[in-house]
Amino acid sequence: MKKNLFLLAALLVSVPVLAQPGPSPWTAEHFERLDTDRDGQVSRAEYRQFMEEAFANLDQDANGQITPAEAAGVLTVEQFSRVDVDQGGTIGKTEFMDAVMADFDRQDRDGDGFLSRD
Repeated sequence: MKKNLFLLAALLVSVPVLAQPGPSPWTAEHFERLDTDRDGQVSRAEYRQFMEEAFANLDQDANGQITPAEAAGVLTVEQFSRVDVDQGGTIGKTEFMDAVMADFDRQDRDGDGFLSRD
């Protein structure tokens, strides 16, 4: 699980809602982990699948909400607050998925539904 959390942290800080835009900081290992069909790019579906699994890993008590304690070490307080759109003190799956998929869309600069390592 720690490896998944490290990868999630790397992915989350690579997206503009949580950090400044710029070149992708993904390592070859990150990219290969997401590129499950090994076609040299990460599709929206591959990214969504990974992030759904990441949510499940973070939601340690499986109650459908990520608490600040569950997100500690992965999200800063500021990042947590940005994803917690309703400011309810927890991040629900919809809030989480909306944030990470919006980040995917922002990173997909040509709008083709794929991210490349370059």
